[in-house]
Amino acid sequence: MVAGTTDSMAAMLGDGAVRRGDAMIYYGSSGTLLICTVDFEEAIEDVAKFGPNAPYRLSAYALDSGRFLEKVRSALCAEESFKILDQEAARRPPGANGISVFPHVSGQLMPHARPGARGAVTGMSLSHVRGDLWRAMLESFGFILMQAQPSLAEGVQSVTAAGGGAFSGVWRSIISDMTGWTQRLAPYGGSARGAAFLAAYGLGGVQSFNAINDLWLAGGRNRPQTLPNAKKHAQYSELFVSWARLDDALSNSVL
Repeated sequence: MVAGTTDSMAAMLGDGAVRRGDAMIYYGSSGTLLICTVDFEEAIEDVAKFGPNAPYRLSAYALDSGRFLEKVRSALCAEESFKILDQEAARRPPGANGISVFPHVSGQLMPHARPGARGAVTGMSLSHVRGDLWRAMLESFGFILMQAQPSLAEGVQSVTAAGGGAFSGVWRSIISDMTGWTQRLAPYGGSARGAAFLAAYGLGGVQSFNAINDLWLAGGRNRPQTLPNAKKHAQYSELFVSWARLDDALSNSVL
């Protein structure tokens, strides 16, 4: 019998992130990184498998980062379309010509708990253009993911990109370059699909969690994958050092 589940587990299940080492980057009103620590099917069959970090772990949580992105679009970019802003950002180099964004408008949660932290934009000059700022906004989520990477002791075997923002090819490309991860784009409706699959499993309509990828997501597997660029990844690895140092300085100054 299946009684229910959380929204995160439903989304992961519906997007096919169900095996240990499967990760999901969620590009939503808040950006998150979740990783399976136990095969979901094992956890469903044995309640002892559930725990604070099992069968999945929330490893990064950029609270309201997506809402911050929308706020900048409406307040500073004349409500220009995401498509045009992404095109402008794609023409700017990694590091956004020196602009850094810290998207902690509602505080930091994970990987660092700093509830008093606040958002900031640094490094701007009169020579910058709108595309620089927008690229820095997109990169800010990637830097938070990079902060979380050292804590992923269990390792990441595959990465699914989900949420509305994931349909921005430019944003996915930036995130793949920053993290070094290849991402597979999930189709729409992950949470609803996961809840429906779990109900079908509980009723005996499907016999294995393999069905979510083999049957329910068969069409979704043909969606494009986003591959990292090795040269840009090396650049971002260097840029991350200074970003993290400044993040610590800014966050600790307001605690």
